[in-house]
Amino acid sequence: MNILNAINATATSTNTSTLVSGSILNATNGMSVSFTVKNTGVTNSVDYLILAGNASDLSDGVTIQNSATLAAGAVGTYSIQIAPFCYYAVKIASTSAGNHTTVEAKGRVRG
Repeated sequence: MNILNAINATATSTNTSTLVSGSILNATNGMSVSFTVKNTGVTNSVDYLILAGNASDLSDGVTIQNSATLAAGAVGTYSIQIAPFCYYAVKIASTSAGNHTTVEAKGRVRG
């Protein structure tokens, strides 16, 4: 399958769950979706989740992968072979308030 859409976004976590800017994948014409989320920080952990919906701004978004914690340097993944939604994105939040870290999110749509 060919790569139809790809993202590579970085963000710094905050105390509230926030969409990673630039992480929205358009899977409208694709089949499979995958994300790799890496905590690039060296001390603090981060919580991430995957959101999906059919509106391009994800105003109708639902959580399709519940929040998971990534320790410093850890990597988390998400993939689905037959994507039921049109748009997918990553949200992050600092695990412990005030202890922020950086995240790199990479995603692909294949078709």
